[in-house]
Amino acid sequence: LSLSLSLSFSVMPTRRATHAGSWYEGSAKSLDGDLSRLLGAATQTAANAKAIISPHAGLVYCGATGAYGFKSINPATTRRIIVLGPSHRTYLSGCAISKCTKFETPLYDLVGDEEAVKQLHSSGMFVDFPVRNFSLLVFWSLRN
Repeated sequence: LSLSLSLSFSVMPTRRATHAGSWYEGSAKSLDGDLSRLLGAATQTAANAKAIISPHAGLVYCGATGAYGFKSINPATTRRIIVLGPSHRTYLSGCAISKCTKFETPLYDLVGDEEAVKQLHSSGMFVDFPVRNFSLLVFWSLRN
């Protein structure tokens, strides 16, 4: 018996919140409380920041530091937020863009800007970042 199945969908997946409950609280209520406390304790160091650099380890390690940067963002004047980060597990020779259109959090799903992603892709300078934890985008082979 040999069976091979390759699945592909036009609908892009949601990036699961794989670190919820370990690097930060997994419940919306607890995470909201943590974020409110951290942002409440931070003072605004700059008004209307155009860019911030924030650490990305768990909240217990760097939440207080990150809160100072995020407190400097003015939601009333901010049209787009771009998140750049390292690839911890996949070697990349250049820059990659996630195929995900939504990013799950305990608070709510963050929706990506599909038009901006298309524009970046059309530059030829980006490749698709591999989707992890999405079991339907796989090549499956069963041999007996």
